[in-house]
Amino acid sequence: MRGFPAVVIAPQGEVYPGMLALARDLAARQAELIIISEQDEPLRLARTPLRLPVSLPEWLPPFTCVVPGQLLALHVTLAKGYDPDHPRGLKKVTETR
Repeated sequence: MRGFPAVVIAPQGEVYPGMLALARDLAARQAELIIISEQDEPLRLARTPLRLPVSLPEWLPPFTCVVPGQLLALHVTLAKGYDPDHPRGLKKVTETR
């Protein structure tokens, strides 16, 4: 697990304690952590902390966490030289009647 990248999304709310425990476990195993959160504690564990700008009501952070995750996925895809609009192994079938 040493050096293996892991993305942890740890917004405040009901899931936070479990995500914090996961982040601690991954840190203890020396994973390379990328953490998206508005909370200080998990961000201190991260090699790459992505701070959410503000604390929001519990139902909103899933939306605010998605955008940094999507941007990360896009830039990793581009850095690897892949076309994000045509993923390998994905076949789109459209049938119009």
